[in-house]
Amino acid sequence: MNTWLPQLLQRSDSMFPTGAYAHSYGMEGAVQDGLIDSEGDFREFLHDMVIPGLEKLELPTAAAAFAAAQDADLAKLCELDQLYGAMKPSRELREATARTGRQRLALNLELTREPFWRDIEQARLAKRLEAYEPIVLGTQGALGQMPLDDTLGLAFYHGLTPFVNAALKLVRMGQLACQKILSGALAQTAEVVENAKQISTDDMGWLCPALDISSARHETAFSRLFIS
Repeated sequence: MNTWLPQLLQRSDSMFPTGAYAHSYGMEGAVQDGLIDSEGDFREFLHDMVIPGLEKLELPTAAAAFAAAQDADLAKLCELDQLYGAMKPSRELREATARTGRQRLALNLELTREPFWRDIEQARLAKRLEAYEPIVLGTQGALGQMPLDDTLGLAFYHGLTPFVNAALKLVRMGQLACQKILSGALAQTAEVVENAKQISTDDMGWLCPALDISSARHETAFSRLFIS
């Protein structure tokens, strides 16, 4: 049996309390702006706006963090964290990934005895890094002895599920419809992971003005179901 499999199951489960359920990552703003009004709109939103961003930014960041953590290179991890933050133009989206990343870092710090987690937390307290979610996910995979492909598959899954959970509250669609859309997206995992591995830190990045603008407007919305 793979020794990392139990960890993968635990830390991809909805019971693992990273706080991601409280965020829509800009989707609530997109619904308020009329970009998503139906099941079909949501499917297009995932495939046109979310998945490309995961492939071109989130997963390459996690892959680079994986390599840095394997070498216990804290300076490189801090550099990656700062670079990732600079590539997130919307403050709402940037703060959302920082919140869930910090919570994941805190959980790993409590659940394992790996000293590199303590080093990362000390760097965070010294404001050398924010501990964004892709950085922590990549590190978690490396320190947990997970293969890179499975680590990136986990990051892809975590990048999709908050939107699916938010869709249940924001769009007129049921559980089965959401799961069908999620299954269709997850069918692309191998391709997305392989493409992401080919993207260097010099080439990674994704700009989606519609989602950035919607998330920025969400901050001052009259009513909100989600933090972001």
